[in-house]
Amino acid sequence: MKNINIQNFGDKAAVSLSFLCIAHCIVLPLLIIFLPLLSSYWISSESFHLWLLIGVLFNSSYAISMGYFKHAKKSVLVWVVSGLSVLLLAFFFGARLAGELGEKALTVIGALIVAFGHLKNFQETRKHACNR
Repeated sequence: MKNINIQNFGDKAAVSLSFLCIAHCIVLPLLIIFLPLLSSYWISSESFHLWLLIGVLFNSSYAISMGYFKHAKKSVLVWVVSGLSVLLLAFFFGARLAGELGEKALTVIGALIVAFGHLKNFQETRKHACNR
């Protein structure tokens, strides 16, 4: 039961990080336009993006592996790995391949895919726990 709670927390945290990523890409530029004080170095720097990506990768890997060992649904794994791949693509090549706007679009798409995968992981884990 304790492992299920930890894994559920991991899925919820991963969904939250995905939406933080989306908010950072969409809402922050609008806030920067209206509130120039928010454009501090750490929020717009690449190091912020790198640390957010590292957090998403580690948290997602942990939560998905814990859930996968319980429900063994490959589709959940495919969703999350696909979303993480899009996020990695956006981080490392997005600006060069698609420009700044394309990088943001890839990031939002990747974050949504990751969030969907974690929601499915959460549902499948709960379903598996109820079937026991």
